[in-house]
Amino acid sequence: MIEVGSERSLYALALLYLACSQSTDGELAQTEVDAVTERIQGWSPQTAPAAVGKILAKALEVYQSTLGEAGRLQRITACAGLVRRDVGEELLPKVMADLRAIVEADGLVSEGEDEFMFAVEKAFGLAD
Repeated sequence: MIEVGSERSLYALALLYLACSQSTDGELAQTEVDAVTERIQGWSPQTAPAAVGKILAKALEVYQSTLGEAGRLQRITACAGLVRRDVGEELLPKVMADLRAIVEADGLVSEGEDEFMFAVEKAFGLAD
């Protein structure tokens, strides 16, 4: 199993995953929360579920406290940069696959979610 090296990396992934789930439609469906939790646990299987829950709660609190579209975009871009550095270039396609699975978890993929995915691909250097 692939492991992310630090709690900070898991937090950045969680923030990015939650932002993708919520920012495009303002909703955070339980299926999306479950998908985010599963993916974070997959990056660090030795991390206890309670610890993953705390990481997700902290990420969601910070995300929701960042008011305004520009602030959220800036935070998401910063997290994408942190994720890019911490997981390494070769694992960025896995992060993108995780994001795709998360946005598909509620059965709907909106235009906004596709735009978000493209913005993350650009931040990762995977798209022009």
